[in-house]
Amino acid sequence: MPTRMLRLFIGLISLSSAKACAGSGTNNQVYTDPTFQLSFNPPAAWTYPDGSAPMTLDYFPGQPLLQTQAQTNAIGALTAAMLQALSESQISTALLTVTATYTAPEVNDCIKVASGTITGSALGAVIGIEQAGAIVQLATIGTAAIQAANCASRTYTGTTFTYAPFIQMATIQVKGLTASGTTLTNVANALMALLNLNNNAIFTQQVTFQ
Repeated sequence: MPTRMLRLFIGLISLSSAKACAGSGTNNQVYTDPTFQLSFNPPAAWTYPDGSAPMTLDYFPGQPLLQTQAQTNAIGALTAAMLQALSESQISTALLTVTATYTAPEVNDCIKVASGTITGSALGAVIGIEQAGAIVQLATIGTAAIQAANCASRTYTGTTFTYAPFIQMATIQVKGLTASGTTLTNVANALMALLNLNNNAIFTQQVTFQ
């Protein structure tokens, strides 16, 4: 399945579930200055690698080398998506203040180029697993180290991994907004779809608000 269609499929699944579950309280409840909570596998563009990445190429496609750039990418995308989600829900954004919070995490791919004494990813090293533009898992290298040439070719013969989910959190507050739970559920659904399709964020649960 092409990557864009895969992201669309994932987004539609999330969106369908969110229609039933997004939000908190009741749909008739009125919220003022709501804060939305997001839980997701982050896009590679919202993460950064360690300082050796320029030499060893242990970064992902589209991943910035600096945390400051990853942070800027994420905050800009989260803010823009919320503004668009509000507009799509027929809410004027003229007098609203949108504030996104997120901390860009460090995550590396395996080492693709030997540099000095570094010949590959060592036994016990933790690397990210990328899927459809997002980092979805962390993998701890077991059994045998991964040599740089094998990383570049994705040949992991003889190496085992222990996997753990890679889930990040973000919040978005919308000051100046008073709206019903039904309206905010529509905003949350639109927000998930936009971030999935435009930025490759893969949601691990429905967006909630309070």
